[in-house]
Amino acid sequence: MEYTLTSLYYLLGYLVWRINVCYWREKFGDFDKMPCVIDDSTGEKHVYLLPMHEYPGLVKIAYHSGIDCDPDRRDEHAPTDDREVKIIQRFINNYLPGIDGNKPVITESCMYTVTPDWELVLDHHPSHPNIVIGCGFSGHGFKLAPVVGKILSELATGQEPSYDISALRISRFGKSVVSKASL
Repeated sequence: MEYTLTSLYYLLGYLVWRINVCYWREKFGDFDKMPCVIDDSTGEKHVYLLPMHEYPGLVKIAYHSGIDCDPDRRDEHAPTDDREVKIIQRFINNYLPGIDGNKPVITESCMYTVTPDWELVLDHHPSHPNIVIGCGFSGHGFKLAPVVGKILSELATGQEPSYDISALRISRFGKSVVSKASL
């Protein structure tokens, strides 16, 4: 049987989202010195801002939500969700007078694997202990890369993890996921 990313995520109960990552023009400069910002006043999800050095004069602002996507065909369908852009525009116009909120200069896509509880998985495969799994970062993986790398290397080399990862085990999703994953 051939396994694709789609079948793996389905077995584990994950969603795969494609999100818009928008880069907006600075009006005054100096945003390269700004901190990372997360604002959750928009409702269910949040808006986040990151200083960008690869696009001078632009600020990365995105809405932490997305549309369902087939990860095996991510480049075949790349619709833009204007709803996300409008949420970001309202946020910019209400709170960021130093950013031009008319339209993003650049829009790129990013893929999120979202677990049912929005927490990542760090574990051994339930049926194949020689396989180490690190996935389902729900858009937060880049922030956690150093510690996740350390934990995964410890798991792969048979060491006890330096941190308590009991809440990140695959078994938290119940026996049906564990038995499906053993296929």
